[in-house]
Amino acid sequence: MPRAKARPQPPPLMGPRAKPQPATGTAGDRGATGAAGAPGAIGAAGWPGAPGAEGPEGEEGPPGPPGATGAAGAIGPAGVMGPSGPPGADGAEGDEGPPGAVGAPGPRGWPGAIGPPGADGADGEDGLPGPPGRDASKTTSTFTITTTGNVDDLDFQNADVIRLNNATLTTLRGLKAGIYDGQQVTLVSIGAGQVNLSHQDTGSTAACRLINTVSSIKTPLAAGTGYATYAYDLTTARWRLVLHEQGAVIDIPYTSTDYTATGGMTWTVDAGDVTTFAYRLQGATMIYFVNIITCSIVAPLSSTLLVALYPVGVTVTKTCASGAQISDNGTAVPGSMQMILPGSQLSFRRSDKGNFAASTNASSVLGMLQVAIS
Repeated sequence: MPRAKARPQPPPLMGPRAKPQPATGTAGDRGATGAAGAPGAIGAAGWPGAPGAEGPEGEEGPPGPPGATGAAGAIGPAGVMGPSGPPGADGAEGDEGPPGAVGAPGPRGWPGAIGPPGADGADGEDGLPGPPGRDASKTTSTFTITTTGNVDDLDFQNADVIRLNNATLTTLRGLKAGIYDGQQVTLVSIGAGQVNLSHQDTGSTAACRLINTVSSIKTPLAAGTGYATYAYDLTTARWRLVLHEQGAVIDIPYTSTDYTATGGMTWTVDAGDVTTFAYRLQGATMIYFVNIITCSIVAPLSSTLLVALYPVGVTVTKTCASGAQISDNGTAVPGSMQMILPGSQLSFRRSDKGNFAASTNASSVLGMLQVAIS
């Protein structure tokens, strides 16, 4: 920027004592421009101006990187079940499982229809002569006794029928010897007491003794229903049993010690728990019936409950078993009733061979077993 011309200075004031001043000369030439002075200080900021108008929208920039995955939302309610699909194809057949436990015997079915008669067989050889015939005008003779206890060498006066009207137990140990080979006599229980027929009992004379089908126990006749027929054998001089019908099952008296268990386990059976404990002799087979309810079992626990055989002294000749119904502390489980030789007790076992559970008046056993005896 050009520098301003210097203004002419006014003449000094002349006071009363002023000295005379020399005359002013002509102005000299302008001197060269001086060096630029230092920049001045920055002034204070002015008030902000009004905002400018918004510019046009810029072009869309490139896509940004994907954001982080958000948290999973809450599970929605289950949809309505769709229709069932068609059944799948049958799978391959599995291996055959082990045999199941033997079930309890089912009820006896109705007898089947009688088949047509078979063809006549060939005539057999003539048998031995029979006993002398009876006079047709003579009725069957009977002989009645009321004797109780042991009866030896009974003189029945060769009657055809002996009526046993005993009030309590009678044990018949011998009959008066027969008078001819094949002579028969039938014994019929009509009293309130049981009748026992004793095999080869030495309490009677040898020729008066009885030979029964089984020898380890006395052959029983149930009170008021049983009967038996003997035929005399002159060769052996004995009465031989040719027919026996016990008549009814015979209840076994309650004895608490008849009920035990293996392995130290305690099986408590009260008299009222025994709804059935009875036997029936058919030929050389003894059939036992057992139904014991609301009994108790105390630890240490084991797998076998035991019931004493009856009558005392019975000799079992074969091991046997059948299905049984068992309630183990209120839970029904399959089981078995067995007679294992050597032994003198019936046994009840779970089919899975597991231990019985401890219980208080909550266990029961039910079974029937046919046992071969001698």
